[in-house]
Amino acid sequence: AQKKVEGRNFEIRKHLVEYDDVMNRQREIIYSRRRKMLFSEDIKNDILVLIEQEAEAIVLNHAGGRNKEEWDTAKMAEAVKAIHKDTKNPFDFDKLNKFEETEEMIDYTKHYLWDEYLSREKELPDFAESKGSVLLRQVERGVYLRSLDALWMEHIDNMSGLREGVSLRGYGQKDPLIEYKQEAFQMFMELLANIRTNTVNTLFKMEYRQEVSNPVVRRLSPRNLLTNEDQIEHVLGGERNLSEELKVHNQPEIGRNEP
Repeated sequence: AQKKVEGRNFEIRKHLVEYDDVMNRQREIIYSRRRKMLFSEDIKNDILVLIEQEAEAIVLNHAGGRNKEEWDTAKMAEAVKAIHKDTKNPFDFDKLNKFEETEEMIDYTKHYLWDEYLSREKELPDFAESKGSVLLRQVERGVYLRSLDALWMEHIDNMSGLREGVSLRGYGQKDPLIEYKQEAFQMFMELLANIRTNTVNTLFKMEYRQEVSNPVVRRLSPRNLLTNEDQIEHVLGGERNLSEELKVHNQPEIGRNEP
């Protein structure tokens, strides 16, 4: 009986470790990406890779594994314009219909987004002196880390809910652990896609402008500013006794031990 109890407890602990192992693998991947973005001096190439992956996802979502007659190029163009819309250099919707392969559409879409993103960098103040580029690298790092942290915390809560939910699937003759691993993998892939999408969308929609000093303040001159300088000098010079002004008159003296 003791052997049976110990064996059952061992299986329970082993089962719990297998559940925890799924979350630990995901945690290692997220933390490694976070460390890379946090400590890399230049993450420009990493951001360009995210833009490329987002372009690929847009095309495959509306054309992957389908015949050309089933490609929804209109939805592709809408998805690209939702990320970035430039009236001077709009995304060429008609050109998508001329391609014969999805790889061609991916290549065209990613190069369009790359060029638009790099052109925005060149428009930054002090770009020639590289100050603008340094500032943009800091912005990229902050945007990515904020998206990763927020979505990762939400993912942890969702994984806890999933773990509680799959325990009931044993009644349906299904292995809860297998169900947990399959759905956890799907949720993790969605997490990575959401981090990428949020980062790319935020970076394209951010507006960069140079701060200028307040014109009202610039127009003010010392001649137009009035202060109580005379009163201040009068007090600092010892010509007024502040202790006399602060003294409360017509009040009885109160002893230290009185209530």
